[in-house]
Amino acid sequence: MLGFSRVKQLRAAAGQVPVDSKQDAAAKGVINKISKERNQELERLTGELVGVRGELEALRLKYDGATSRRKILEPSQRRQGRSSPPPPVVPPAPLAVVAPPLLHGSSMMLSYDDARVPLQLEELELGELDDTWL
Repeated sequence: MLGFSRVKQLRAAAGQVPVDSKQDAAAKGVINKISKERNQELERLTGELVGVRGELEALRLKYDGATSRRKILEPSQRRQGRSSPPPPVVPPAPLAVVAPPLLHGSSMMLSYDDARVPLQLEELELGELDDTWL
């Protein structure tokens, strides 16, 4: 008696399409279903990968832009080898200096902004100064 696999081989050699058993047909159905699910999962993951690669490229461009701006804005720090930015420059507190009464008893206040503008002292007449400030 010939084995089942030997019968399949002989039929295949004779050009006859082998008849699948119910078990073979069920196995093929399961394999096809698994293949279809795997292909769908692969397509979904491929789509996600494309999205993540796009986000990564956008972040890379953003980082490169920030790095180039920093190189332009902080060239002296790169030469000195600093890695952190210098402390912020805080302007001094406004000055409030009361000068002696000038010109007919008026007084003059200097603020921080006024200190930047040179005073024109030649316009003052020394004879008009109050003695109490001397």
